Amino acid sequence: MPDIALALDRYFGITEKGSTLRTELKGGVIVFLAMLYILVSNPAILNPSGTLNENALFTATALSAVLACIVTGFLARFPVAMAPGMGINAFVSYTVMGAMGFTYSQALMAVFISGLLFFIVSITGLRTRMLESIPASFRFSITAGIGLFIATVGLLDAEIIVLGASPSFGNLGEPAVALGLFSIVITFILYFRKWWGAVIGGILITALLGIVLGAIELPTGITSTPDLSYVGAVFTEFQMFDSALIPSFLIAVFALFMVDMFDSAGTLLGIGERAGMIKEEGTFTKDAGRALLVDSGGTMAGAVLGTSTVTSFIESQAGIEAGARTGLMPVVVGLLFLVALFFYPIFSIVTFSCIVGALVFVGVCMISSVKNIDWTDPVMATSSFLVISIMTLSYSISNGIGFGAIAYVIGMLVTGRRTELNKGMIIIAGIFLLYFIAYYVVIPAL
Repeated sequence: MPDIALALDRYFGITEKGSTLRTELKGGVIVFLAMLYILVSNPAILNPSGTLNENALFTATALSAVLACIVTGFLARFPVAMAPGMGINAFVSYTVMGAMGFTYSQALMAVFISGLLFFIVSITGLRTRMLESIPASFRFSITAGIGLFIATVGLLDAEIIVLGASPSFGNLGEPAVALGLFSIVITFILYFRKWWGAVIGGILITALLGIVLGAIELPTGITSTPDLSYVGAVFTEFQMFDSALIPSFLIAVFALFMVDMFDSAGTLLGIGERAGMIKEEGTFTKDAGRALLVDSGGTMAGAVLGTSTVTSFIESQAGIEAGARTGLMPVVVGLLFLVALFFYPIFSIVTFSCIVGALVFVGVCMISSVKNIDWTDPVMATSSFLVISIMTLSYSISNGIGFGAIAYVIGMLVTGRRTELNKGMIIIAGIFLLYFIAYYVVIPAL
């Protein structure tokens, strides 16, 4: 055992980075527990209509987390865990499959291609130039918009709020609705008490209450064989869509690519800053740069395994705060996800009502990015507001980004700030303008 500990120390540079083997193991357990909600949240978000195979979605979620975390740990040696991301999964479900009308395998193909693009820009250096072309406030508005959007998805799908001629609260006397409301309350009580396991704690307590009240049935077993039905479905079940949907597919790929790139870069910068792995000028170290490559590869692998975009998890911060500083931490997380893979019956008792608190909590964390937006700049304030509001009200992340980008370019031009306007934003706005004309004007008229 001492020999194994010594080998791990040397490979991951545990002592060199001021950590210990025990600290790295503890950090991995903490991060796993903080991320555990994704095993129930991701399948629920991807399958709002209940037409997809829940066990297969659970398997794909767990497998992609296992692969991404272990590869990140061993290759990038960076203390960040990865799994299918919240927010992006809602985009796949409600926009790509819902509003745009693509099948699940077609949506997975869009995810796969977006990951391929991310990988290409990461290895060629285009990533840095693209990130620099997007104003910081605009990036923050995207994060905030996704946060509000995902919280809205939770409240509406749990029927705590119902839409209609006069939007209002749902029937709070309904067991499922009341359970969802309880999920929010208990999650935030734990959060207010500054307990690091607030999210998973809220899910578990709500599930237990549901069982006691008879609103949730106990599973018939404890373990199960992983369902690999969606592994490779991105290729084996893919069918070419009608040519009229090509503009929609391209914009879906573009939106997935943009959101994944910004989300991953922002998460890695935040985690790396706290772990002392970001250079003074704010650029990535070699390890962090490799983590971005793994992130893009994880997205492609995740699509092949049958799930939405795999990305870096901000919950990794919990491990950093516990003292973890090396790639051993995500390896531990990956191994624990591997164990969880065989316990689908236990996770299957967690209904959508149990995860509403988690969705609203994630929304609160993400929307806090609004504080970094330059609200004193009228152009930036307007474009940021459009990103956040349209993203939520239209149930489309891509619509929000598109309207905000177009508003930003127009605003910069009419205020005589052409020299501050870079080509990247002009190209983004132009792509979205063509998409809006094609999808909402030309196609409906045919």
